[in-house]
Amino acid sequence: MTTVAKDARPVKPRPRKPLAPVPLSWQWLYRPLFPCTLLPDGSPGLMLLNKQVYLVSVLGELPADGPVIVRGVRFTKADGSVYDVSADTFGCDCGDGTYRPERPHGCKHARAAREWLTQIGMEPAGGDHSADPHPCPFEADGPVDADW
Repeated sequence: MTTVAKDARPVKPRPRKPLAPVPLSWQWLYRPLFPCTLLPDGSPGLMLLNKQVYLVSVLGELPADGPVIVRGVRFTKADGSVYDVSADTFGCDCGDGTYRPERPHGCKHARAAREWLTQIGMEPAGGDHSADPHPCPFEADGPVDADW
């Protein structure tokens, strides 16, 4: 026996409310170090982001001469989840950044990375990412006078 499907009524898409910017509060518990001659991979810092602690690393490269070139920022949670934010587009690979790219100012990781990089003088979105906001703490132009 063959059955014929009835004409289905067209489904009207429900209008979606515009996404609100994600609430954001962040502070450094320990600032990361950018890549430098003695620390070519830099050193991660700790950020308190919306009451969640993240290990934050600068993703960059150190050319033979000149300042570090920042490509992005990596956020790592205690459970091992890793989220990368591009320094060019401030796109993030977390669920919110992936499935809600139209959210104003992006996800919390992208928003925190943008605010931080702007705060230290890095140009956002396609600008000059070759700044030296945090020179290597172990390098000096002359003799280091330390009383340790």
